[in-house]
Amino acid sequence: MNPEQSFLRRGQMDFIPADARAFKSVATANQWKVAGPKVSVRRTAS
Repeated sequence: MNPEQSFLRRGQMDFIPADARAFKSVATANQWKVAGPKVSVRRTAS
């Protein structure tokens, strides 16, 4: 792929919507792939 075509690739956008339910319904209607928040898992010492 040449550099002029690189804009056709998928992009990533990180933001927090004010109304999560409304955003999810719009995303589903437009067939967007939406991922939930990244959650870090802390391991406690045993």
